[in-house]
Amino acid sequence: MMTKNIPSIGIVGATGFIGRELVANLFNYSRLNLAVRDKQKAEILFQDNINMIEITEVDITKKEDIVHFCENCHIIINCIGPSYRILDQIASVALEVGAHYIDPSGDETLYNLLVSHENQNTSAILAAGMLPGLSGLLPRDLAENFDEIDQIVGYSGGIDYFSPAGAEEFIISLSNGFGRGGACIRAGGIKSSPYSPFVSRELSGVPPFDAYPFISNELVHICKDLSIKHGDWFNIFFDKHVLDYISVIAMSNNKTELVPNEFVEGLIKANALDTVGRTPFQLLAIEMQGKQYGQSCIMSSIIHAGSGAKLSASVSASAALAICKDDVPIGIHYAANILSPQTTIKDIQQWIPDFKHITFNKNTVEEEGVL
Repeated sequence: MMTKNIPSIGIVGATGFIGRELVANLFNYSRLNLAVRDKQKAEILFQDNINMIEITEVDITKKEDIVHFCENCHIIINCIGPSYRILDQIASVALEVGAHYIDPSGDETLYNLLVSHENQNTSAILAAGMLPGLSGLLPRDLAENFDEIDQIVGYSGGIDYFSPAGAEEFIISLSNGFGRGGACIRAGGIKSSPYSPFVSRELSGVPPFDAYPFISNELVHICKDLSIKHGDWFNIFFDKHVLDYISVIAMSNNKTELVPNEFVEGLIKANALDTVGRTPFQLLAIEMQGKQYGQSCIMSSIIHAGSGAKLSASVSASAALAICKDDVPIGIHYAANILSPQTTIKDIQQWIPDFKHITFNKNTVEEEGVL
């Protein structure tokens, strides 16, 4: 681990969508070491900041390359995806050599793999992205306004671009490894959703959309921690091409462990049709019902930004700053369980100019036009 006063943050996969945003967020806070496949291309990409960063060519299939890179960093942020292919390939090495670890993705499989690599000096923060991550911090922030919570409803989605890794990550997230499609939480348990697979729904200030019921592992943990008995979450879509292609994938009955390349290519093409001529954005919206000072209360919290990659990068960057400030205890954590929602949102606001966060009480404020 680095022992100098200024911590060194290593970003693996720095030339990807999320990696590039992380460099922009963090180069004023720390010495950055970027792990890339092609150093020459990376030097061109980061030429404006070349004097403030170090670029290292790393072959992630070679453990000795990963070890050498991690040994020279205080914190490792892994932006290489999809996460189900990488698993603990980088994370376990980082922890073994004494570096803290952050992953914008990461699920329960990675969590369980890393438990055996825990030591008394390092922390790991998983699921430090937009979803999961910010999607868990937002409910925890809103929950502080309640004495008791009866119900939570969440929405996530938007109009955005897919990288190949992002498209594959999205496809795999529809499987039961990350959550359950067509499910909800009732009486504290996971049940089949009463809503049809692609139900049309509306939110004030948001274009009409179709919603797919989906319960993530993150939401299950939140409902358990906050004693919420009734929960729904919807992935939202603003056009039909991606929705139609998801149906194609579902009907394919693919039995392979890896997502076929044709699925990734097909999803990217479908998404391109949905995004053409539109301004990209991402939306997270939470509604809670419960008791506040003994009275019935309904509150909503909405986040709107122009890029999912920027949101994910900002959550991971905020996690890195939290580690630098010694605000994160030793051990393996999920971002939604360990980061301060208020601090994370404040950090995001400084990095994303078009970021909007609105919280309002439906008992006292008109909902129309909140965005």
